[in-house]
Amino acid sequence: MTRFWKLAATLATAALAACDAGPTAARPPASPHRDLTNQPPVAVVTWTRHVTSTGMRYTLSSSGSYDPDGTITSRFWANNCYPQPESTQVTTTIDTTPSEPCDVTLEVWDDADGFGSQEVHLN
Repeated sequence: MTRFWKLAATLATAALAACDAGPTAARPPASPHRDLTNQPPVAVVTWTRHVTSTGMRYTLSSSGSYDPDGTITSRFWANNCYPQPESTQVTTTIDTTPSEPCDVTLEVWDDADGFGSQEVHLN
């Protein structure tokens, strides 16, 4: 009987110690660390150019642009080229003359309102 009481005392002590640890709540399974900050999209401009009778014709593409943690949802081609052909398409075409070079900026936004841009000079 002495053995029984020692075992009972040991179990009671363990149970009381667990009670001192405080209440336990169901916890969701541990998930890997996740960075909740939005990374901006990366604007990538590629182009080809062809000689025309009045200067150069550039075909610019934004197809290489990407968002490291989401999706690009919109784009805009801003420029100071005459007659300023702005566009929201993946590609755009701009004609320049030797006397009127210009700058074109590709602006991209992602699904969390992040912004990125790249500027190119056309001459």
